[in-house]
Amino acid sequence: LAYGRAAEATPTIRDVPLRQLVAEQAEMLGLGDGKQPRFENRVPPELSAPCDPDQMARVLTNLMRNAIQALTRAGAEPGDLPVLTVTAGPENGSVALRIIDNGPGVPERARANLFQAFRGSVTPGGTGLGLAVAAELVRLHGGSIALEPSSTGAVFAVMLPARRANGH
Repeated sequence: LAYGRAAEATPTIRDVPLRQLVAEQAEMLGLGDGKQPRFENRVPPELSAPCDPDQMARVLTNLMRNAIQALTRAGAEPGDLPVLTVTAGPENGSVALRIIDNGPGVPERARANLFQAFRGSVTPGGTGLGLAVAAELVRLHGGSIALEPSSTGAVFAVMLPARRANGH
């Protein structure tokens, strides 16, 4: 709850292999090995992005944890197994990371304040800090984060600049 008093550090940018970073967060969250929800890492092995690996790990952990909570709280559509998928690829001069679940989606009432601390929680009793922190960290990278329209579940898109600010 010290969110209002703490400022995030300036990112230390380096080229980070995204598939490995996603795999590490999935392992930390206990995903894989036949557990529910099923996890699919669809990030190409060769894809890297200029980012701070520790800060981007926090972004991924927050988004992936939210997806797991949504999938375990409400389950997927009847007959569907709960699935969390992470994809990534180049898109319009950026690197796009998408965290996708086939759960109930984000309630309409929560969408307006989704990335605002203490106002954007979807979980009863939650603070909404996870998405607020994720949004701040992505902004520090010169990127953006958004909830994309989806017919099922939730799709969070993280857009990162494809090149470092100094052009290397």
